[in-house]
Amino acid sequence: MQKMIFLFLVSITTIFTILQELGNVTSSVISTSPEGMTSLQKASKEQIGKIRIPNTEINDIIVQTIDNEFYLNHNAMNQWDKNGAIFLDYRNEQNDKKLLIYGHNSKEKTAPFKELEKYLDKNFFTENPYIELTFQDQSYIYQIFSIMIVKEDEYRHTKLSFQKNEYEEHLSWLKENSIYNTNINLTKKDRILILQTCYYEPENSYLLVNAKGV
Repeated sequence: MQKMIFLFLVSITTIFTILQELGNVTSSVISTSPEGMTSLQKASKEQIGKIRIPNTEINDIIVQTIDNEFYLNHNAMNQWDKNGAIFLDYRNEQNDKKLLIYGHNSKEKTAPFKELEKYLDKNFFTENPYIELTFQDQSYIYQIFSIMIVKEDEYRHTKLSFQKNEYEEHLSWLKENSIYNTNINLTKKDRILILQTCYYEPENSYLLVNAKGV
């Protein structure tokens, strides 16, 4: 009888230890920030919209945080991921006249914005000229007007504030430096969207897909 009681107590102790260890694993997976917000809660808060481009694999969540660094190596669920996420420039408000959205590319594997390389083919552009954005259940359609390749040290396309005629000059620069003529007209009233990803021909360059609101 004493042996049975001893075995029962050992079993209870073992189960308790396992449950305690599982509890420790759970608490380490879902970490809490100093502000008391779990990583999953933070991810949900920073998921601000969606982007979809028909006839591509781009149909993804858009995130935004306090800088342009974090989502270079974290996915939309705030998990470490070398492929990063598709994210809106931290300086942007969702209703800005110009939006900048970034995503990784890769030479060898799938990355969030690798599909943008399809727009180097004018026939693909002709058949797929629209980008769909959704913010807070409000959908927006953008029409692509320019495809550009710029050097890594070229930052003109990241400019967000403009004075007097600067915006019109900026639109002209984006249109005139397209790798081919899309025959899309622009005015200073147009809202625009720039999608940026890395490109490798030449090395250390960016591929830009530029679109205007319709």
